[in-house]
Amino acid sequence: MVVELNEALKEVLQSKEYESFSKEHQGYYLAHGFIQLEGDFSGKKSWQIGFYSPENDNLGVFETQPVKFQPLQDAFKDGGTISQLQDPKDFIPTETAISKIKKLLEEKHSHEVPHSGLIIVQVINDIPVYNITIITAAFSMITTHINALTGELVKENKSSVLDLKKNEK
Repeated sequence: MVVELNEALKEVLQSKEYESFSKEHQGYYLAHGFIQLEGDFSGKKSWQIGFYSPENDNLGVFETQPVKFQPLQDAFKDGGTISQLQDPKDFIPTETAISKIKKLLEEKHSHEVPHSGLIIVQVINDIPVYNITIITAAFSMITTHINALTGELVKENKSSVLDLKKNEK
């Protein structure tokens, strides 16, 4: 079972590490939550919670369990700024989003065997989403966006991990 994003965020916000960071780094806001998954959809590692500064165009990321601040890092994005992620207390539970992916795999991709995956909770097209990518034993990538407020499947795409190599220059 995956720790809920809400719990991970609360752990970060109540930590001495975050208190110190927020005093030294003004203007950062919640941008994302990230967690790796095992093939059985359990959390491979703990959540990483990211805070973005539009002024500095970088991220402050905290690992959880225990809370540990990582060095500031460049923002990975396609131009513009990263949208602020609202407080996830109104989001569907992470386990509900995972259940939707499991059901989708059973119904549409039953021949695929999940190997690993990841969840990024972020804002895409002004909608907070669980951006979930599952890597299968056959090197397929099944990527979905689930509306974090309603649970609606917004996007589904299947491609090959090998296609990523083709896009490299």
